[in-house]
Amino acid sequence: MNNSLSKEELENKPKASDETLESGNDPTDSKKIYEVIVAGGENKKSVEHILLPACLPKEKNLLARLWSAIFSKSSENPQSKTDEANLLGKWSYLKPMRNRREAFMTAIYQDQMFAFGTRSGARCFETLDLSNPRARWQYHGDILSEYISAPAAVVYGDSVYIFGGNIQRGASTNVYRFSLVPPYTGDLICQMPEPRSSHNAEIFDDKVIILCGSSTGFPWANDLVDTVMQYDITNNSFNTLPSLPVKVVYAATAKWRDNVLIVGGRGEQYHDTNTVWMYNVSSGESQKLRPMRCKRNSCAAVVAGDMLVVTGGQNSRAFELVSAECYNFHTSKWTELPPMKQARNCPSAVVRYRTVDREQVPAGRQPVKEEN
Repeated sequence: MNNSLSKEELENKPKASDETLESGNDPTDSKKIYEVIVAGGENKKSVEHILLPACLPKEKNLLARLWSAIFSKSSENPQSKTDEANLLGKWSYLKPMRNRREAFMTAIYQDQMFAFGTRSGARCFETLDLSNPRARWQYHGDILSEYISAPAAVVYGDSVYIFGGNIQRGASTNVYRFSLVPPYTGDLICQMPEPRSSHNAEIFDDKVIILCGSSTGFPWANDLVDTVMQYDITNNSFNTLPSLPVKVVYAATAKWRDNVLIVGGRGEQYHDTNTVWMYNVSSGESQKLRPMRCKRNSCAAVVAGDMLVVTGGQNSRAFELVSAECYNFHTSKWTELPPMKQARNCPSAVVRYRTVDREQVPAGRQPVKEEN
């Protein structure tokens, strides 16, 4: 799950017409940033993050200059210099999760980061208070009636909706609703028209778009799907949208405006791809964007303003990837980001929008020891 900004953060995030987004002007006065958080991966419980400016650089070397301009007013504080060295434009560790998780889901709701599900089948979930730099992940008990891995999920209001995934007998059709507020209850609310696992979901208002993935739970070239389902949360019903032009599994998706971005994955020949498709949920039409610099499956993707950030995954030689890259929707170009602290296959990523006061640097977290 890629997901995502909370409702409150969405209301405050810069629009595409925002001058700092469109022109790459000096954003010193606004100090708007995105925090991209990447968690877990195969046999990992570590969590790391990077801070990115809300404005889009037009030049190759502008990113570094932007950071210098944004935080030059805080240079008088010696402690903030140390924090800047660890945080700005670089990956740094947050507190590790309590469980190792891969092919799982993350969400942010009211400054709480949630992590639940994993390929190993844990039914428990855990939370991290992002507003408290000293906070550690808190363990919570089982919330679902069965072990689920590789599902898709979206946040709607104070709930997360979980679609399909692998259960003991293969791909599932189950749809669960899980409360993001205590007492954290979860209920089975309906069934999808067809089973899915290793698939994706993105939400537009009260409509959920479900696409990509495997129909059996044991992905191979002959069980990949191109059908697109739409779930109406208000009516608790499904209908079918125009199909994708390709069949793909282990892809990452992200939402941008009225589109679902489908990033990487394995195609019909079960080969890794660097292809990026943009599926318009209103028209059902698809178009290709410029391909990524690196072929990836099982990566994570988030949209930060008008930037698509892709992290980790696995390449065609089955090597975990430490690299990250960023697509600028205004220039239609990919830029390599600094490599992460750790290579991550099947991680999960979220993004949140933050505004930093002129007299403050983002609250630096205490250095965290590397932990798988």
